[in-house]
Amino acid sequence: VGGFSKGMRQRLAIARTLVNDPDIIFLDEPTSGLDPVATREVHRLIERLSHRGRTVFLCTHNLVEAQRLCHRVAVMEQGQMVAVGTPRELAHTSGVDRRYTLEIAPDQAEAARAAVTPRAAVSAVATTDAELTLTVNDREAIPDVLAALGAAHVRVYAVVPQQTSLEDIYMALHRRKGQA
Repeated sequence: VGGFSKGMRQRLAIARTLVNDPDIIFLDEPTSGLDPVATREVHRLIERLSHRGRTVFLCTHNLVEAQRLCHRVAVMEQGQMVAVGTPRELAHTSGVDRRYTLEIAPDQAEAARAAVTPRAAVSAVATTDAELTLTVNDREAIPDVLAALGAAHVRVYAVVPQQTSLEDIYMALHRRKGQA
């Protein structure tokens, strides 16, 4: 075993954990050292275990992995649990600003930017030829933003809310804890 690669040792550790078919499984950084194919296999295994009614505690620094695999998340910082909930609950309670991408008529980016920039609830604006990406601190501001765009004769074809990532949530919690 000592001559195995890190990835092979990781797979062996997971296999040893599962040999007795436990109801509760603790996995500490299960994809550390694995190549993308092996990582995907571990993800599928975790999903199968969950579908079979097993409880899997996943300890990871990989927030993308946690967002993909976990139904509930506990955020730890300096050994303290600072938040617990579903990713959606954490996004709602962490104070993360929400992002929306609006599909607009081509060549109306500057008019769109000018229409939404003075709004207090809009904290950031990015544009391309046919997209306007807004960061807002209150989703209730979206109807006002749409009204302002309409008043500026900007044609909006779609409004797509962007999913808040666990990394965004973690950073918001980290900033908030630093201010306490």
